[in-house]
Amino acid sequence: MISVERLVVRFPGAARAALNGIDLDVLPGERLAILGASGSGKTTLLRAIAGFVTPVSGRILVDGRVIDTHDAKALRAQRRRIGMIAQSHDMVERLSVERNVLAGKLGAWSAWHALRALVHLTPGERAEAKAILERVGIGDFGRRRTGSLSGGERQRVAIARALAQNPRVVLADEPIASLDEDYARRILELLCRAAEEERVTLVCTLHQPALAHEFFHRVVRLDRGSIGESSPPLHV
Repeated sequence: MISVERLVVRFPGAARAALNGIDLDVLPGERLAILGASGSGKTTLLRAIAGFVTPVSGRILVDGRVIDTHDAKALRAQRRRIGMIAQSHDMVERLSVERNVLAGKLGAWSAWHALRALVHLTPGERAEAKAILERVGIGDFGRRRTGSLSGGERQRVAIARALAQNPRVVLADEPIASLDEDYARRILELLCRAAEEERVTLVCTLHQPALAHEFFHRVVRLDRGSIGESSPPLHV
């Protein structure tokens, strides 16, 4: 589902490459955890897979199609197939939860549809948002203002928004970074169960080795932009 080939990413003025010759394959339906210290390249790798970072060399394929940051139309089409859960959640806090969830569908909507949805949601759209929110355990939160939610509740909204895209791949960047251990475990259970039910490929960056080995099929460790340790691939 994901193939990263000899990927090199270097940011202007940096003393070393952020990613230095990464080779990585992720199977369809696989759950892969990426461990590593801050600055090891975990977030850069996810952003490169999603097409937000242009590599110096190498290439990335998602579902057999090359991620080409120089082809805007093709890149937009690819991003519709990739759900991204950012560490900062990247939500509009003054908007309702249901509008933030449905923002996951913006790539598939026309400009007119997107503008109309900002002003007025149809009963069908509200029902769709509610159904997705119910899957992450907050079905009655749709009309709440997103800025009023706790960190764990926002993370559930972020997962719901990614699922609203009907993606083939979900990339989650430190989804439990600001949560206590009990809630972190619940979020990982939710995320992994949703990935299994939707049959999507899940790649998640973490700092907690024990949770990575408990919830994911395979664990890879990044060290200063290169892959260090890796558990054996699993046929899923």
